[in-house]
Amino acid sequence: DRLLGGLPLGRVIEFRGGYSSGKSSLSLYLIGVMQKAGYINMLIDAEAVYTEEYGEACGVDNNRLIYLRPNTMEDCIEAIRIGLSSDLIKFIWIDSLSALVPNNEVTKDVGEGTLAVRARLMSSYLPQIVNLCARHNASVIWLNQERTSNIGGYGPSKAGTGGKALPFYASLILEVSRESYIEEAGVKLGHNIRLKVIKSKLTAKPFSEATIP
Repeated sequence: DRLLGGLPLGRVIEFRGGYSSGKSSLSLYLIGVMQKAGYINMLIDAEAVYTEEYGEACGVDNNRLIYLRPNTMEDCIEAIRIGLSSDLIKFIWIDSLSALVPNNEVTKDVGEGTLAVRARLMSSYLPQIVNLCARHNASVIWLNQERTSNIGGYGPSKAGTGGKALPFYASLILEVSRESYIEEAGVKLGHNIRLKVIKSKLTAKPFSEATIP
């Protein structure tokens, strides 16, 4: 209800949070919800960790999920373009931006300079993706790892990877954090997730929060 109708169509969205905060599990649950509503979803698994068993446990219908595992960041961008242009896929999930490897990082030797390549690619491609989302009424959801900023006392203490293009172009940014553990007989079964709207160009109120078990 904080989003006043759920995730929007035709937009770029970011789910941001620390490691093991619940971003992937929440996304899989939402994919299942979208599938039940009749929407076709594509999952681009850059981290190469998705299993059909866990997806099914989270509510995903694997027979109706388009699953891709890209080799490079450029492969991921091309898959997004094709998926959006199909007019069939309505939600494309990338897990995660932090794990995408630009092609020149693959071809260069370890230790060679590749400073800000991911950020430059995002700056180049995101305007095209935003336009395709609006034209085909489909959304791209980027999962992104939040890391401590090294600005040195000025500005936000945390920031997502991939530069400033994604926060600029995203219509909705949700911060995912671990709230508390769910325990039964002293055994930890999971944890509650706190969602905070940190940017909204929609009717959803920014800075509102909700806890999800």
